[in-house]
Amino acid sequence: MAREKTYSGSYYPRTRQLREGNETDIKDSGERLFSFQPSTYIKSASDPRIAPGHPYTTDVHLSGASPNMINFRATQVEIERLKEEGQYGDMSAAKWNRMNMLTRSAALNDSAIHQITIVQFVQQLIGRINSLNVINKAFMRIPSDNLRGKIPEGGAPGVTVQVSRLQEPTITHTDFGQTEYRIKRNDMHLYISREDRMEATLDPLSFSAMQGNQLLMQVRDLMALQALSFSPENTETTFPTGTNSIASSGNMSVFPRAQADSSQIFQEIVNNHWLKYRNVLRYIIMNPLDYRYHETNYYSRNKTAANPVSGWGIRPFLGLETWGTTAILTPWAPRNRAYFVGDQGAYELDGPKVVDSEYDAEKFADYFPVRDFVGYLLVNPKRFTTKATLNIEGLTTGPEITTNDQIQRLVELPDDLVDKNDDA
Repeated sequence: MAREKTYSGSYYPRTRQLREGNETDIKDSGERLFSFQPSTYIKSASDPRIAPGHPYTTDVHLSGASPNMINFRATQVEIERLKEEGQYGDMSAAKWNRMNMLTRSAALNDSAIHQITIVQFVQQLIGRINSLNVINKAFMRIPSDNLRGKIPEGGAPGVTVQVSRLQEPTITHTDFGQTEYRIKRNDMHLYISREDRMEATLDPLSFSAMQGNQLLMQVRDLMALQALSFSPENTETTFPTGTNSIASSGNMSVFPRAQADSSQIFQEIVNNHWLKYRNVLRYIIMNPLDYRYHETNYYSRNKTAANPVSGWGIRPFLGLETWGTTAILTPWAPRNRAYFVGDQGAYELDGPKVVDSEYDAEKFADYFPVRDFVGYLLVNPKRFTTKATLNIEGLTTGPEITTNDQIQRLVELPDDLVDKNDDA
């Protein structure tokens, strides 16, 4: 027997309507499910509700359902009727097609899910490679049709303050920089036996292509970190070292980690960078485990309660939310490091993505090379970026990603990742 669909609704006494959802305002609620109308009782001495001490009341009863509810129930009844006919063996071909169409939606009848839906479920469940794709959020994307180009960098004209009347102005000029780039490509190759494709119920090619694209996105994240590794080290403001450093938990006090005000240090870096370069560092990129140290800092919590553990992702930077500073957390980021990126000057050069199809007759295999033209560029690293060592107590600073070989090794999967079974 199919399970009934469950609705959550809200009753609005003024309109005498039951609507879908849990909203206090009828304007924000969902569609109408049922309507009601008053049911007036006949006043008589035998009715206890008009007896002394019992005020007279007016009840309501169901007056009509919405067309969607009526159609939904009618479809359920039709499915059950067609099932009964199928059990007795007197269902025509037209009725089989009708039941097949009605049971394709898992929402109507989740006890009879169509085969196509099951295939989609399987493709979503088996061995998927996940991709974070958070680092390149800090980079301004430039669609590049050509593989070579230049990005201009604007300067600032001179300003003369409090000029006397009739005095000749000081003529200055504006500098423009031109940073040249050339995009290279990332290659991905899918090599699949055609015989396996012909025999398989689920074509492995589309699933392999999806996995390959996820790996390419991981490569993009690592390429962005590789570009950030060339940011200059911040030397004007440093996190404290030794006991009670940036996020030390060694000091046993009622205010844990209070002596190392990490929010203040982060704010000083952002503030000093703006004073020097007139550029706001909008993004702070760091490892989620390091962010956890900052998150549990007494001052970062705004002196209220401990914050929950944060994984990877994008969120307002704790302690600098009002500045619009964003925290980008990725497990690719080296430990004990934080990268600061401005809202300009960091570019994702996104070129064409070419997918070819070839056939290897000797191996009876399909061959699909994918060429992804993408690059990451810091126009002027000292002006638009910086990086800092957090000096977390008892933690060794992790190596930065500086070469393409490091990226290839990091995206490599273990040899025993896939569980294969041979014909027995």
